[in-house]
Amino acid sequence: MLYLWLIDDTIVLTPQARRAWRTHARATGQTTAVRRSENVRAIVEQLAHPSATFKQRRAAQLVLEEGERTGRIDIDRLTAVLTELYSPWPVQPSMPRIERALPGPFGPVSVQHHIAMWKARQQTVRRLRHEEIDETELDRVRAVYRPMWADYQARRPAMASTGAGEFAAYFAEPDTMEGRAIEAVDAFVGTLAGELGLIEAASHAAETARLRLAR
Repeated sequence: MLYLWLIDDTIVLTPQARRAWRTHARATGQTTAVRRSENVRAIVEQLAHPSATFKQRRAAQLVLEEGERTGRIDIDRLTAVLTELYSPWPVQPSMPRIERALPGPFGPVSVQHHIAMWKARQQTVRRLRHEEIDETELDRVRAVYRPMWADYQARRPAMASTGAGEFAAYFAEPDTMEGRAIEAVDAFVGTLAGELGLIEAASHAAETARLRLAR
């Protein structure tokens, strides 16, 4: 239903879509403890430096699991554990912490980027769950989303082949219609987070937490 609302103005009306977004947002957090643990473990392994210790990995996993379970994110605590996971080197006295960034298709990706995107998406899902975003705003963001998504769809084959193609997986198109619909709906949530100013606010909060940690 949400995918149909994204691509057509007549099949699913916005009042129906708003209720469907509520249902979708509620289902987003309904995973078992085992599935949450598996998902978080995969994220930890993706972000962890090879030198990260078991203790550092475990600390990050526990904080991430708590955030997924409760929907509440302690930015300072998350920054501390993910920074140690990302850059697990001892801090030298009177020296700034050495922080690495992971390579990404659009440039280096810092730990603050991951934190900001996670927090912004959590806040967006919470607002959808409680129907705090009115129909006018949903329609406005859909109008922003459509040309952006169409442009991305047109450019993704070229983006996948850029350079040596090492980031091709980022731009791979799902094989099934269901997969494409899920991808499009997920992309709208990201657009909504940006249009609501939540990504900018979360990025500022993540950078502020980084600076506090560095002191």
